[in-house]
Amino acid sequence: GALPPQLTLHATTPRVEAAFRARGLPATFMPHILDLPPAPRLRSAPVTVGLLGEQRREKGDGIVEPLAKALVAAGFRVLLHDSLGRPTDASTDPPGLERVGFVADFGSLVDRCDLVITPYDPARYRWRMSGIAIDALARAVPCIVPADSHAADVVRRFDAGETLAEVSVPAIVAAVATARQRYPACAD
Repeated sequence: GALPPQLTLHATTPRVEAAFRARGLPATFMPHILDLPPAPRLRSAPVTVGLLGEQRREKGDGIVEPLAKALVAAGFRVLLHDSLGRPTDASTDPPGLERVGFVADFGSLVDRCDLVITPYDPARYRWRMSGIAIDALARAVPCIVPADSHAADVVRRFDAGETLAEVSVPAIVAAVATARQRYPACAD
């Protein structure tokens, strides 16, 4: 059936708005709005890397564990967050890997990070934006995101991190090394 005439779909990106309109759907662009000052970045290089949000397949949960351990081995502290707070066996975690469950103030986690990684499936995030990336970028925390995603458009436009041609542990570790060399320029 037809949509009610008073219905307007709110798209969080211009690309989503265009996709809705191309299908004859009434849509308007309504960006996420965060009314907060960016956290001051005082470090000259990233120290704490965040892997944040609900860990599920489309968000790269298959590589999060080995990625976190590879980043700790490279000298970073890693904040590994699962908003569902599922129990995990942390008995073999290296020092420098901190696991965090549900927190009421998500921004407090982002504020603890110098760099945020969203190892998401680019096909799933091509037309949508990561709320985690939005929150991080609004706080001047650079992000590493899949190259073929809306988040990558934002990261490239504002030189606010690195993009991934491939979502894999070696590619992400290399992107973190590049971000380390370009920091704090990409956090400016």
